[in-house]
Amino acid sequence: MRVGHRANNSSDIQLVHRAQRGDKAAFGELFCRYERRIYGYLYRLVGNRQWAEDLTQEAFIRAHQSLNQLGPPYDFKSWIYRIAGNLAIDGLRRYKDEISLPDWDAGEASAPEPADEHPEADPEQEARREEVRQAVWRALHRLPENYRQILLLRELEGLSYREIAGILGVSLDNVKVTLHRARLAFRDLYGLQVMMEEGRGACRELDELLSAEIDGELDRSTRRRVKEHIASCPVCQRTRKELLAVSNLLALLAPVFPPPTLRPRFLQRLEELPPPRPVSPPPSPPSSPPSSGRGGGSEPGNVFWLVLLGVIGGLLLLGILAFATLAVFAPGPTPTPALPSPPPTDTWTPPPPTSPTLPPPSPSPSPSSPPSPSPSPVPPTSTPTPTPTPVTPTPTSTPTATPTPAASIAFWADATTVPAGSCTTVHWETANVAGVYFDGQGVAGVGSQQTCPCAPETHTLEVVLRDGTHEVRTLTIDVTGSCVTPTPTPDTVPPPAPQPIGPGTTDPNGPENTACPVTLRWNPVSDPSGVVYYVRLERWTGREWILEGSWYPVSASQVEDVPCSYYLYRWHVMAEDGARNYSDWSAWMYYAVPVP
Repeated sequence: MRVGHRANNSSDIQLVHRAQRGDKAAFGELFCRYERRIYGYLYRLVGNRQWAEDLTQEAFIRAHQSLNQLGPPYDFKSWIYRIAGNLAIDGLRRYKDEISLPDWDAGEASAPEPADEHPEADPEQEARREEVRQAVWRALHRLPENYRQILLLRELEGLSYREIAGILGVSLDNVKVTLHRARLAFRDLYGLQVMMEEGRGACRELDELLSAEIDGELDRSTRRRVKEHIASCPVCQRTRKELLAVSNLLALLAPVFPPPTLRPRFLQRLEELPPPRPVSPPPSPPSSPPSSGRGGGSEPGNVFWLVLLGVIGGLLLLGILAFATLAVFAPGPTPTPALPSPPPTDTWTPPPPTSPTLPPPSPSPSPSSPPSPSPSPVPPTSTPTPTPTPVTPTPTSTPTATPTPAASIAFWADATTVPAGSCTTVHWETANVAGVYFDGQGVAGVGSQQTCPCAPETHTLEVVLRDGTHEVRTLTIDVTGSCVTPTPTPDTVPPPAPQPIGPGTTDPNGPENTACPVTLRWNPVSDPSGVVYYVRLERWTGREWILEGSWYPVSASQVEDVPCSYYLYRWHVMAEDGARNYSDWSAWMYYAVPVP
């Protein structure tokens, strides 16, 4: 089955349900919906395009294989963000000694800039904007991973606090505290950086303080001296306030688009993946509460059981000693008159020995318990002594151990040599084993996987036995001939440009007055491959237009609750179809929020 991408109006929940039933086309639609956002999120986390591409593919593969673990409310977006973020953070921490600070990458290689973005800007002004972007990028990647992650989720991905809490697995209060600390840390790093680069021209003393810095980096001692100087210098304080007054510094980073090879690579890999693994049933509760050890909560720990065992052993020992004492000092039996008296003897003759059949020794309740003492014979007197009758104890049965069934492993293919492009099915059947992994992915004990190779390929079945050992089987599929892949006709027709509805007019000298809250609306456009929108909002500072906010991808034909204050604004919108063709930008729409 070929997994393709087509326009689909189904909700995420409907697609998740279909994908959990084995519909790979539904999961392919989920991938196409979140491919760009997850790739951009991962790229800004790790700072490397190739690594971000590999992490994106791995995140969606793990999501597909574990899809049956996703339950109500079936929030796929938060789930895939969580998987992707965990992969990235784990990789950054594992390879932190091998990774240097990423170089600046504007992320605009495949994203067109609007023709009228800055028609009046000169090269010097464009160079200045590029320097700001570089400073933002460097400050972002000097933050700790958890600060950088939460800033990206909130400021660039636009997720709510509740969504971030679900992705990071923390409480809402923890999100608020961490986000506040991350913003302060980013502002501190960015402020020191731009003051080092920009404040030197405004303050001669700061220029002299930083004159020895050649590589543009601040060590700890120099950073402390710069902070102390800024705190005591009115000129530097004013300059720093002006530099940090630019809102949404992170929004200056241009949108990041995934490489064109990511989608076909993943969809081809999706065809080869087995169905999502079924959720294992929960284990049955034990017959008696186990010892919880260190983390046992309210259950008794090992110390409690040892004390209890010692008390029981002591009581048993006292009982045995009491029984032995009674046996030694108890009076003999009273003589019966009817019995004839035997002649007195000076020597006591013990009764003839008997050989009772004894059972196998049973384990004692405690290793330290002494054996039970045997009763001592009573000294001979003139009183007749009856011969004791030996008691034969009842033998107990010894439990027989149940033998562990032997493991069974079978691994084969319908055909081990196929023409290039033809398909064959690889099968495996196992029994009495602890775990099964096919090509590194956990699978059920019995299953199959279809493959249509264009080149020889080797598959591996790794089986974990119940004693903890591993057994590995390999199977090679040989190929004859070569695959001829037809070149698909590319879709190069862009969608029509959307037309804004409001607020605003196209006349910059006659903006429309509007009140908060503001919702940007435009006429929707259509395309056979589907359409999403990219919206940009800018604010006039009195000297230049700066980016106030950007939204991508937008599936609806409006953006609600955009930033609103008493300024002059302008906005425009662009459409993108499923083949990554882009429409022209709409005309700028100008509006103002007057002071009441």
